[in-house]
Amino acid sequence: MKDKKIVILIHAHKNIECLNKLIKSLVYDNFVIYVNLDKKSDINPQQIDSSAILVKKRVNVIWGEYSIVNQTLHSLQQIVDEQEDFSHVLLISGQDYPIKSNQYIDDFFKKYKEISFIECLLITENNKYKPYIWRYDRRHYPANRILERKIHTAYKLAYKFITGKEYKIKMIHNLTPYWGSQWWNLSKEAVYYSLEFAKNKKITTFFTTTWCSDEVFFQVLLMNSNLKDKIINKNFRYIDWTNCINSPRVLSEDDFNKIIDSDNLFCRKIDKDISDSLVEKLENRR
Repeated sequence: MKDKKIVILIHAHKNIECLNKLIKSLVYDNFVIYVNLDKKSDINPQQIDSSAILVKKRVNVIWGEYSIVNQTLHSLQQIVDEQEDFSHVLLISGQDYPIKSNQYIDDFFKKYKEISFIECLLITENNKYKPYIWRYDRRHYPANRILERKIHTAYKLAYKFITGKEYKIKMIHNLTPYWGSQWWNLSKEAVYYSLEFAKNKKITTFFTTTWCSDEVFFQVLLMNSNLKDKIINKNFRYIDWTNCINSPRVLSEDDFNKIIDSDNLFCRKIDKDISDSLVEKLENRR
């Protein structure tokens, strides 16, 4: 029987040198590589290595907003339209780099054909993930939406003055909230389920008002589905958030031993110059 393909989906917005090096590192008989380039990126799509298939529908991605989820859904839709025999889609950034060999990655997902690997952390009022509970006061307003932000702030203050309570949105359809990294490895079944779920306009509209919806959308839809038992709460990414808030630390050669001693498949964040020696050592080891 012919092996099912592994689709590697790369979302990129800058650094053509790192992106092309990443693509070339993942050229493998059983891999299909897609690249979705942020619409506002300065990268010329024609400069992207021809080993990758370009996602046609590009999105102007704004950090913290639903546009990231939209970008992902467009990517997944093109993948299912063009690829029949695949077992998983691995979502990585253009500033990732593989730690393990392509053969190792391929064998890993052959072993777990129906399993999705995605970080899923339960959000409650009483744990450290409380800031990710969906509220209007967690909504991300771009700089050009000052009036909306001011109106909403006034509404919240009035609500608290009248009721003595913080204003909150009720979770739609009583779904249980989860949070986690936007980078994941989804089974084919989970990919199709996600696209079907996204057809529910009430739910997708709800998520357009949430903070960092790319870190909750797929977690919520999968952990509230009958696929819950096919989810492993780990994405196999080496990411260092030490002393960082909005973006992880750029990795260097000093991180090499920690990276290879982990059981992860990919590492990020990689950047030109700072990470060149690290990438060379990783590639030589693979």
